[in-house]
Amino acid sequence: MIVRTIFCVLVSALCVGMANAQSTDARGSDDAGRFSVRAGMGFTSDPETFLTGFDFSYALRRDWEVGLLLQIGAGDRKTLVAPTINTRFYPDFGLQRSKNDFVRGLRPFLHGGLGLMHYDLDLPNRRDADDTEFLMNMGVGADFQLNEHFSVGTQMTFNVIPDGVFGDKFVYSWQLATATYRF
Repeated sequence: MIVRTIFCVLVSALCVGMANAQSTDARGSDDAGRFSVRAGMGFTSDPETFLTGFDFSYALRRDWEVGLLLQIGAGDRKTLVAPTINTRFYPDFGLQRSKNDFVRGLRPFLHGGLGLMHYDLDLPNRRDADDTEFLMNMGVGADFQLNEHFSVGTQMTFNVIPDGVFGDKFVYSWQLATATYRF
């Protein structure tokens, strides 16, 4: 019950933040008010699990995005699904002022969020076991801007599950390759 309440509060905050950013964006930022869709693939801390990640975000400012992150890990006997409300912050390291084109296109970021972790285990004798718990995550990554709309990158996520899911209290995931489209 408490997890649903936290999730509803976060969704409401996301909606209010998006509406507020649209009505008060006088900063002149080129990314503010834009949406982005990100997809990636990689692996989790379980080497047999293939990871896919999907992210739908809204830029409140050039350096701040809020959105939904979905991590899906599929293996022979385990499937994990982790939807979270996520924030992404792009710190200004002065890279945009560099004379090097490669450095100017690089955008490192920090991200974190709250959500749920769901495990589906396939047990012997055709039995299944499912468990869902509260999740907090944080991570780092980088995008390389190819043009105004497209970027490629990588993203690492450290998923902390306080109550544990089938004994797992921590799941590391790394989307080795991501592709992002901003519109």
